[in-house]
Amino acid sequence: MRNARSRTVSRKLVPGLLVALLAAAPAAGEVVFGVRGGAYLDTSEPFAGLELVAPLGRSGWSFNPNLELVLVDRGDLVTANFDFLRRLPARAGFDLWTGVGAAAVRRDPGRGRDAETDPGLNLLVGGSMKARGFTPYAQLKLLLSDESDAVVAIGIRF
Repeated sequence: MRNARSRTVSRKLVPGLLVALLAAAPAAGEVVFGVRGGAYLDTSEPFAGLELVAPLGRSGWSFNPNLELVLVDRGDLVTANFDFLRRLPARAGFDLWTGVGAAAVRRDPGRGRDAETDPGLNLLVGGSMKARGFTPYAQLKLLLSDESDAVVAIGIRF
């Protein structure tokens, strides 16, 4: 069970990161919103996340700021990610991408220990399929940081 200090950190940190995520959306272009879930494999913990995807002109690149809240037993683990995705040639109705991005990984183990925020590097590969009004996708991410992790995600973009 999480202690009161951890819950207070989550209540203060998550809204601030959500505001930063929304503020990162460019004013122009077709920006889409998404939700995702999955697992951090090395820590064996599930996560829930929010994202935006904003195309960067006609280059095939998109900016993908996202926030992931890892559901750890004790303390808090939150990642704020600033990824760039490059669309690859694919068949009609399907998209494939690779990507790279910066991450801020905030760990608060609770139990009275100090929280720390570490920088990270994301390496991504994923694919999606267009549907009516939404786009389901799957993604694999390698998060290289002080405590690196492999992350499997599934999500929906609207």
